[in-house]
Amino acid sequence: MKKGIKWIILIPTIAVIISIIYILFIAKPIYTSNATLLLVNSGGSQSKYSSIASQFGFSLPSSTANMNYISIETLPEILTSRTSAKSIMIKNLTH
Repeated sequence: MKKGIKWIILIPTIAVIISIIYILFIAKPIYTSNATLLLVNSGGSQSKYSSIASQFGFSLPSSTANMNYISIETLPEILTSRTSAKSIMIKNLTH
């Protein structure tokens, strides 16, 4: 065991040094982004857009549907958006 102790310490130390060099100097950072679109009913040409969207697997609300943008799905997106965070920060700084 005494003869192998230097290898037990040396190999993990070399692996850590190589990993740090790779992460700091070689690896390119990976950025992720996501977006949520809130569609607003613009009037007469809704059926054209609805048929185009349905070809790609999306469904648009009809003009008679009651659109509520503040829902369980969209509220976290609105609250964590950069635009709303900036406006809240500006309001807090001015008051």
